[in-house]
This record gives sequence, structure tokens and C-alpha cells, in this order.
Amino acid sequence: DEFWTLFYVYQLYASLISFFWDYVSVGLMMLTLIAGSGLFKVVTERAQRMKLRKMATIEANVWVRRDGEWTVVHCRKLCVGDLVCLTAQAVGEGAEPVEEVVVSADCMLVTGNCVSDESFLTGETMPIQKFQVPGDEKPRNPEVGGDKKHFLYSGTALLHAVGAEPSHLPPGVSSGALGVVTHTGARSTRGSLLRSLLFGSPLKLQFASESKIVLALLVSIALVDFAAVNIEYSFSMSSILTALFMVISMVNPLLSVAVMGGQLAAARRLSALRARKVEGDPRIFVRDVDRMALAGRVGVICFDKTGTITKSGLDFVGAVPALGGGGAQTAAQPPAMVPFEADKAASFGVPQDLSVALAVTHTVSRLGERLIGHQVELRMVEAAESAGWEYAGDMRSVSGWQIEQQWTFDHHTMTMSVLVSRPERREAAVFCKGSFEAVSGRCSQGEGEGLYLLAETAERLSTEGCYVLAVARKSVPFDEATTMSRAEAEGQLEMVGLLVFRNEPKPDSADAIRELRAGLVEC
Repeated sequence: DEFWTLFYVYQLYASLISFFWDYVSVGLMMLTLIAGSGLFKVVTERAQRMKLRKMATIEANVWVRRDGEWTVVHCRKLCVGDLVCLTAQAVGEGAEPVEEVVVSADCMLVTGNCVSDESFLTGETMPIQKFQVPGDEKPRNPEVGGDKKHFLYSGTALLHAVGAEPSHLPPGVSSGALGVVTHTGARSTRGSLLRSLLFGSPLKLQFASESKIVLALLVSIALVDFAAVNIEYSFSMSSILTALFMVISMVNPLLSVAVMGGQLAAARRLSALRARKVEGDPRIFVRDVDRMALAGRVGVICFDKTGTITKSGLDFVGAVPALGGGGAQTAAQPPAMVPFEADKAASFGVPQDLSVALAVTHTVSRLGERLIGHQVELRMVEAAESAGWEYAGDMRSVSGWQIEQQWTFDHHTMTMSVLVSRPERREAAVFCKGSFEAVSGRCSQGEGEGLYLLAETAERLSTEGCYVLAVARKSVPFDEATTMSRAEAEGQLEMVGLLVFRNEPKPDSADAIRELRAGLVEC
């Protein structure tokens, strides 16, 4: 498609006119430059696209269950609906150990739990927990926020997989999970990303639209000259060809060659950066040389706040006990926050229920010595450990409290809950955390004044840039600890308090902003 444009037709016509007037060397030079630059552009863009395609190609074997038997197939042979084994072990007999296992297709997790690294897709540096899809008939969409925790995406790294019964796993696999393939190839998340890189949306440049106006003016002037010459010489063949030669002089047919030459030279320099091993070892692939003009015309760049001017995660800064929750608060004024300091965590003075909520309301798991989970819950667990709480290796038991059931965060209810017990005392309780509005709406009606004052504190902390979670609880019969449903557990709660987090600025953020302003950059 490169040579089937109007300007290439015009360039061919200009070359033929040169041949007609016996300017053979000029015509040959023009044809050589035009054909050479066009071919070089096609070769350059294709080479860059092939490099991107090679980088995105996954070469791996996968355990898949077909005809009632587990068999090893290449990931390219996977089909939608296949039941696959998700394991962090090398697949196949005699397979060499690998540092990380790459998920080959989009899968819905039907048995077990997984931990994956999605930095390839989202840039999120923290590992993400994936949970077994509930056994209801509700349709699941991998692109909907609330359902993403049940899906593993093609191209992400599988760090840990457990939960499936050993009898359901392939021979030789000691631990893993089971998933159903939902999308493969170009229809997977990785494939969609690759398609957007290789075949992006049409480019609309202000330069291109303005150049059309300039060319239209030049063509208009050329047409006036064409008409004037031919009127003077009665439209003879000689006058027509002479006038056409004047048009060529007015609109240079090598204009696009000059522009393209600069773009192609820039593209080659960018792709050669990695070969020269410059600082940072950048990988700059130019899929479309015309888009490089955008880089020189960027006037505004918007960066995501988290991880740029602020730290990459939240810090736990304190807790606010609810009125009547065992603290020293009075109903005369909104409750105040009890600050948390890591070096003085042992004296963190909050009521027992709020301290228990801090320690148990999480879905954090442990991978070796590393804690895996949502950053907010990681900060909660770290704070609880600093305050003296001791976790078991599976993170399901903490200082005598046993986590019986976990209900992960639900985007519809805006809550996350756990049901915990103390078997030696035959006690059980539900702890629920979430947004203040969601949690307070599940509390009993007898807490009207206390909730109102706590809401004032939550609103004030939010306006100060804090991330605020409300926590509530209720006691339940010990015998129902393993059978209670989520709907039953998250009703008629008693407010315990607030957990407060803040995304602190980086130490050098102020200096960076000061330098930007000194360079006349508005920020």
C-alpha cells in the first residue's frame, strides 16, 4: 500500500516529464530516490514490527486435559474451553527448571489460588493475587474490575499456584491450580496489546493537515501559471509539457523524500541505541515513522501520581477508634486519630477489636519470605507484626485467631470480610472492612450519633489526602463459623473504627518540581 498514494503518482508523472525533456539523469535520480526511500521505509517498519512480534511470541508447553487424560501440548495448540493446569513448575518430562512460568493464554481460575506478576500488562510492580471463581452462575468478564481477580492473563508471569487436589493434577505436578482457557492468540489480552502496537489507530497530525493547505496554494499558483502559458501558446503539445514542467518546479516531487529521509535516519538511530548499549539500555521500536513527529510536538505530559511524585505505595499512618469502642473518646467531639509509628508500634494504643481487625482483615499470602497481596493489606499486616501479632506460615492463623472464611473485595458491595474464630474459647466473629459509606450502611441502627461523628472524621481525613477504610464487626455462634454465607455475615455489624493510610511524597519530589518550574514548565 505504500506506493498507492496520490503523491507517488505525482512523483512518477514528474519523473516521466523529465525523461520527455531528455533530462534522463534527473529522471533516473528522481526514480531512484523515490523508489529507494519508499522501499527503505517499508523494510524499516516491517523489521521493527517483526522484532516486536518476536518479543511477544510465547514458546512454552502446557498441561491440558483432553479426552480424560492429561497431556503436554504447545501453547499455540490451546483452544478456548481447554482445562489447563497452572503450575510454577517446568512442564513436561525432562524439562529444564525455569525462573518464571509465563501464562500462555487468558484463563479463568476454577480451582485453587495463584499469584501472578502483571507488570508486563499494567506496569504494576507488586504481585497480584488471583482467587478461584465462585460457584455461582453469574457471568464473568475479564475486563470488568470486580472479575479480574478470577482471571490470569496471557503474558503475565505465574509466581505461585496452589489449591487443586493432588488427584486432579497431572502426574509429577506436586502443587498447582486449574483454569479454563477463555481467550487465545490475538484475542487474548497480550494479543490485543500487540495488535495495538503493530496496527495502531490512524494518525492525525496538525502538520499533515496544514501541509495540505500549503500544497493547495502551491497547486493553485501552478494552475494559474499553467493556464497563462497555454493561453499564450494556444495549448500546443509543447506549451502543455512546458507548463507541466513549471508545475513540477512549483511543487517539488522530492519534498516527501527529504522528509522521509530524516524520519528514517531518526528511526535507525533510535533502534541502534540498544546495540550501542547506551545508559539504560533502551528498547525503542518505531512502528510508524510518521509518528515520530508527535514526539517533537508534545506540549503536555500527564503522569500518574502514584510512583512519580509520591511513593509507589500507601503507608499506614494510624487508626480512629469508634465512639464507645473501648477507647477514651467522648461523644462531645468527633473521634481523633491514634497515630502509628513503626518504632513505637508496641505501644499502639487502640482498642482490642480494632487491633484484631488490623491483623485479620486481609487476603495476604506468603511466597517464601515474601508477602503477596494488595498494598493496603500488606501495610496492615506489616503494622500488625510490628505491634506484636504473630502470623503462621500460611497467614491463616495469627496469635490464636484462626481465619475460617475469607470473602475477597467485591466491587459491588465495596467490602471485604473475614470470619475468624478462637477454638480454645469457642468464640467466632466477623470483621468487615471497606469504604465508610458501605460499612456504615451495614451497621445496626443504634449507632446513629457515633456514626455521624465518625463520618465527620472520615471526611476530614479524606480531604487531607488520606485513604480511609472503615472496619466493623459482630459476634457469631462458633458452630456457624464455617457455614455462614457472606450476605449473613455482613449484616447488623457494629462499627469498630477507621484505618488511615497516606501516600507520602518522595524525598526529592519538591526539588524536582522546583527545577521544572525554573525551566518554565507549569506544574
